[in-house]
Amino acid sequence: MKVHVLVEDKVRKRGYLAEHGLSLLIETNHLKVLFDIGATDVFYKNAQQKNLLLDNIDVVVISHGHYDHCHGLAYFEPSSKTKIFIQDAALKPKYAQENNDFREIGLSNQEELVKRLNSNLVRLKGDYRINDHMMIINTIPDKNHFEMIAPEFFIQEGYEITKDLFYDEQILVINCDKGLVVFSGCSHLGIINWLDRVHEYDPQIPIYALFAGMHLEKVSQKQLDYTIAKLEQANISHIFPLHCTGFMATARIKEHFLDKCSLLYTGDTIEI
Repeated sequence: MKVHVLVEDKVRKRGYLAEHGLSLLIETNHLKVLFDIGATDVFYKNAQQKNLLLDNIDVVVISHGHYDHCHGLAYFEPSSKTKIFIQDAALKPKYAQENNDFREIGLSNQEELVKRLNSNLVRLKGDYRINDHMMIINTIPDKNHFEMIAPEFFIQEGYEITKDLFYDEQILVINCDKGLVVFSGCSHLGIINWLDRVHEYDPQIPIYALFAGMHLEKVSQKQLDYTIAKLEQANISHIFPLHCTGFMATARIKEHFLDKCSLLYTGDTIEI
C-alpha cells in the first residue's frame, strides 16, 4: 500500500502547494482511494506534480462535511465507476462561530456541485463495508471523558442552528498484511474514541498505522497527556499526525514516540 500526501497544511518540497486541508491518495492492490480532497484544486495540482493520475479513482471517502476536506470536489471529475462515500449528515449546513457571527463552512452552498456528482455520491447513514479489506466506520462510542467536541462548530437542523455533534464524521480502516491502517480526517469526536471503535470492530487485529488529523491544537495539557498515554496503550507501530493536530501537540507526540511517529508534508509518499 502507498499513501501519497496530496494536501496537507505544511509543505517542504519545491513545486508543491500547501493549504489548510487534507487529501491522501491511497493505492492498494484492490482499489485506488482518495481520502478527503482538500479545499480547492491543490490536490489536483500536487498530483500532477507527482505524475499521479486521478482519472481512474475507484473510491473517494469524505471524512466530514467541512470545506477543507470536501470543497475540492468542485475540481474533481469522477469516472462512471467512481463512488464518493459521504455521510448524509455531511450535506447539512455547517458553521463555525467567530465572535457573534456564523461562517458557513460546509457543502450546503454547493447545490450545483452535489447535483453534478449525484450519480457518484453514495450517501451513508452509518458504517459501510467497501470490500473485504476496507471499511468505513461512522458510529462511535463516547466513553473517554477527556475528549470533547470543539465548541465553535454548529449545524443547521431545519430552521434551528445547534451544536454540531459530528454525526457525519467517518474514518477509513484498511486491513493489510501487517494489520489495520486507520485514516481520520479531523477526529472531532476524539481520536481515542475512534481507536476504541476500531478495536471493537476487530479486537484480534492490531492497528499497524494511524494517519490522522487529531484536532489537538487547543486542548488542555491534561487532555494531551491522556491522549498520548492512550496512544501508547494502543501499541500502534506507526503514527502520522496530520493537518489539524497542531504544532505543539505534534511535537509532543513525536517527542514521546520517537521513530514510531513520522511527520508528513505535502508531496510526501509513504509505503506501508
